[in-house]
Order: sequence, then C-alpha cells, then structure tokens
Amino acid sequence: HCRPTPGGRAAAARVAARELLAPRDRVAPAVDQPLVPRLAGSCCQVVGSLTILAGCVVFLPRYSQTVPPAEIMGLRAPDLGDRLFQAGSVAYFAGSVIAIRGLLPAILAARRRGQAASPQLAALAAFALFLATSALLFANGLLPKTEAVLAGRLRVTGAVCLLAGVAALFSALVSEAAGRYAGQPRPQDLGRTRSDGG
Repeated sequence: HCRPTPGGRAAAARVAARELLAPRDRVAPAVDQPLVPRLAGSCCQVVGSLTILAGCVVFLPRYSQTVPPAEIMGLRAPDLGDRLFQAGSVAYFAGSVIAIRGLLPAILAARRRGQAASPQLAALAAFALFLATSALLFANGLLPKTEAVLAGRLRVTGAVCLLAGVAALFSALVSEAAGRYAGQPRPQDLGRTRSDGG
C-alpha cells in the first residue's frame, strides 16, 4: 500500500475542515428577511400589545363596573376600553401583515438555496394566527352590549389563537437555534482535524 504524502494529508485535512464548518442541517434562519419590515412589524405589534393592555386596565371593575362608569379622557370606561381594543387590534393586524410580507420572500429564497424553510413556515403560521386574533378582538369591540355572550366567545377564541400563535413562533425560534447549533463544528472534531493536518 502507498503511504499518503504530507501534501495529500494536508489537502485531506482542508477538505475535512470545510465539511465540518459547513452546516449539518441546512435550515434557513427564521429572521432571514429584510430589516425594515422586521422593525416595522415588531413596532406595530408592540404598540398593539400595549394598547390592548391599556384596554384591559380600563375594563377593570374599579373603572368600568361602577355606577355610573368612570370617565377617562372624556369617555365612559367601557367605551374607551372598546376603542383601545380596536386600535390595538388594528396595530397588531398591520404588524402581522408586514411580518408576513417579509417572510414570504425569505421562504422562497430559502427554497432556492435548497434550505429547509421550517422556521419561516412556523413563523408564518404564528402571524396568521395573530391576524385571526386581531380580527376577533376588533369584532368584539363592535358588538352591542346585548351580545355580551357572543363577545365573550370571541374574546376566548382570540385568546386561544394568540396562545397558539405564540407557541408556533416559539417553535420557530427553537428550530432556528437548533439548526444553528447543529451547524457549528464540535471542538473535538476541530482538534481531530488539526492533528490530521499536522
């Protein structure tokens, strides 16, 4: 048998190093999308969340269930709560639409590169659920007081959609983190490559 030359061992070591440094799982990152849509969508969702939270505060019994209801900013507390929920729903809806528009090109780009787009698809499902949540909360604010039972069902359904969307978005982040971790070379592999090349 022929013994490999030092040059042949060095070339083999370089090839092995390239294979170790290449991602093992070709998974595209979930945030692989333009920066401006990401920032705009995130800002809209933060504003929407804070506005909905303010609506929840206004609906507290100390404001909305007194006789007569407390007045805040010139409006009865229940009316102001409905307006805040609607405004927050619109902002949340806009943020989800912007995020989805940023995700679609990222999914197509990942597929063109031959990468798995599972993180983006999970994020897409999450933002679709956020759209449903926004629509349900907005419709809840339009219902008259006589439809309190239906309004409660809409709020519960919206909360379920929101919870499912958060779970889907969390799974997208976990999938992205797992893909990045799998693509990193292990220290023992790099040490073995250096010893082979030396």
